[in-house]
Amino acid sequence: MLTGILEELLPPGTTPFKRYLTGFSIMGQCLHYMHCKPVVQLLMGDEYAQITPEAVAAHVTEFSLAALGLKAPRPKTARAARGKS
Repeated sequence: MLTGILEELLPPGTTPFKRYLTGFSIMGQCLHYMHCKPVVQLLMGDEYAQITPEAVAAHVTEFSLAALGLKAPRPKTARAARGKS
């Protein structure tokens, strides 16, 4: 299903290899929260309760569409624009 969606979203001529790599990147984002749950919980503390399937799906969708150039990334914060961390 994912490769079919990517076939529609990626530019014409995208190789099957590149489509697979893109799909695996998206899958990796999703699986990260399950496979690394103890570390994610440790780092996030109480905020971990916000990690729901819906929240992860929305984030991965937004992030991936921006990475593919299909949606504008979020505006930079003033701090990021100044180059401070």
